[in-house]
Amino acid sequence: MHFAIVCFITMGLGYVFPAFSVSQVRVQNESEQVAQDSSGVRLLLQQADSLSNIGDLREAEKVYNEALKRAKSIIGGDSLITSIRLDIVTNYLNSDQPDSAETLLHSMLGQSPNRIDSTQILNHLGVTYRYQGRFDEALEKHESAKSLIDSVSHPALYGKIKLNMAMVYGAKADFGTAFKYFLSSIEAAEAAGDRSTLASALNSLGVTYNNYGQPDKSVYYLQRAIEVNNELNNQVGLLRATSNLANAKRHLESYEEAIALYERALELHKEVRKDVPPFRILYNLGQLYKETGNLDRAEGYYRQSLAYCQEAGIFQGLIYNYGGLANVAELRNNFTKARDYYNRALDIAREIGAGRLELSALNSLYNLEKRLDNTAEALSYYEQQTALSDSLDIIAQEEALADTETRLSLRQQEEMNKLLQEKQQQQNARIATQNWLIVAGIIIILVILLSLYLLYRSNEEKKEINKQLKAKHQRLEELNEVKDKMLAIIAHDLRSPLSAMHGMLYLMQEEDLSEKETKQMTTELSLSLNRSINMMDNLLAWARGQMSGFKMNIKDVNCHIIVEKVFKDYALSARQKGILLRNEADENHTVKADFDMLKLILRNLISNSIKFCQEGDEIRVSTREATDKIILNVKDSGTGISEEIQKNLFTSNNRSHPGTQNEKGSGLGLQLCKEFIEKQGGEIKVESSEGKGTSMIFSFPKA
Repeated sequence: MHFAIVCFITMGLGYVFPAFSVSQVRVQNESEQVAQDSSGVRLLLQQADSLSNIGDLREAEKVYNEALKRAKSIIGGDSLITSIRLDIVTNYLNSDQPDSAETLLHSMLGQSPNRIDSTQILNHLGVTYRYQGRFDEALEKHESAKSLIDSVSHPALYGKIKLNMAMVYGAKADFGTAFKYFLSSIEAAEAAGDRSTLASALNSLGVTYNNYGQPDKSVYYLQRAIEVNNELNNQVGLLRATSNLANAKRHLESYEEAIALYERALELHKEVRKDVPPFRILYNLGQLYKETGNLDRAEGYYRQSLAYCQEAGIFQGLIYNYGGLANVAELRNNFTKARDYYNRALDIAREIGAGRLELSALNSLYNLEKRLDNTAEALSYYEQQTALSDSLDIIAQEEALADTETRLSLRQQEEMNKLLQEKQQQQNARIATQNWLIVAGIIIILVILLSLYLLYRSNEEKKEINKQLKAKHQRLEELNEVKDKMLAIIAHDLRSPLSAMHGMLYLMQEEDLSEKETKQMTTELSLSLNRSINMMDNLLAWARGQMSGFKMNIKDVNCHIIVEKVFKDYALSARQKGILLRNEADENHTVKADFDMLKLILRNLISNSIKFCQEGDEIRVSTREATDKIILNVKDSGTGISEEIQKNLFTSNNRSHPGTQNEKGSGLGLQLCKEFIEKQGGEIKVESSEGKGTSMIFSFPKA
């Protein structure tokens, strides 16, 4: 019987304790006392965690109990008490005391003050059941724990639950499901920055790959686990990973490396597991020397491990070591002693109800008696093994051997073979005449399929070519429209104000104007020039975007400052029409934007507002903060916009309308605003009604 010790892996869970506060209605001295007591408890917990990490589990238990005693005197400390009790549970598991852990957890069920505490109690209870081999009950508790929390809000705890479920599935030999949960737990631990859970997940995944028969993959994950545990200075985790890596190296037959790792594990065990004997490591060393043929050393290690298990009452360890000693005796042809050891292992397995180990012991006794030609005894063990397999819902994999089959089963098999041969002969004739038809049919089908494929491929190529031609044709039409619109704007919308400015300049040069007339004409000339420059900016920006694209320079832009700059550009236009400009943008609001594009957007929106305002109206630019963006609002008290015009306001179908003083535009401004805003990750909308003013509301990503 070849036993393989399952290395039980504890999570090494760490907890972040919340800061507790008392009600405001309590007196000050009571608050100070609670804070002082909480601080003292946290110091004790730090001390206990340190003792646990270095393996001094007995001393850690004392400190945890002292912390628990003090926590019970703290007002409102229920959650803290729960956390300490869970630490004690983890310490029990690390000390191979799952029964004590289960008793404590059952006393806590139904008494947890919140959902997170309830989740952790159920999760720990699942771990405890796994330690006891109660796998279905363990999965039930982990599923209940998982249903209580949100993976986004509590990724670290969610990752621990997934890891524990993976370990249960690995123990059940459901490796496909186990690997899925391992990957999920590793991703959650990395996302949460939980290095402790990551180390445990890597170690457990390595063990599972080893059990799955892929020790090469096991080595990779166990080496990673050792690296993370070294970073954390977690000596207990380092011990587990080192011992498991030795097992993987042994399965790869790298025996010298395995021996060095086992010796390192023994050194670590002396440091961190003073209260727990190293029976697993000694057993695995026995396995190694048995595999290499050094039976004396193998027997020595089995006996050392056995003595520790007898002293500590570790029943599973007794079963495995008796199995190892039986293997050695059998290799030495000492069959009487081998039979005795196998029977001891069988008796203990039955006593503790370890069905799988009992099954393994029965199988070993069956093989031994069969080897010795003790047919009756072999058959008895085989029947016991089969009955036990049925009771455990295990599908028997072994074939019945010839010397245990009855004459009836042999005769039945012979009759079946004879019938099969007769049927085969009858079918051969039909098959011979049908083969050529099948071959011919296959050839015809292949020719048809090939023809269909070639036809389909040709059709798809034609579709793709037509699609490309259609896209190019559409692009040429768009570029032609750009050209026509540019020429129309230059010929009419831009030429008209330039002609007017030329006439003003002529009058100023040729006529003897008074100072008042000169000043008035200069003001009008400045306004006309400003409108023409704005129109030219829009025209150039629009044409460049349509024909060659933009290269944006995104940076942090202060909203208040850029609004102030645009207001200065339009101060004269506003003053000329008697319009008040108000910069209400928050000085602390900053957006991610291209400075020149944002300035052009504000110029167009403020220019439009001035265009449709009258004397006494006002224009306000304000900002407000949303979740991840800044909302800007250019609001005026002007003539407003009808619903009909609003439908095409930001499209190429929009047409310019004269302002309150018959000002003209190109019709491009709002279309440009929408395009520039959306290119930078923002949105724009209009809120307006005739006679009640207009609000142009747009957003940019917050810096």
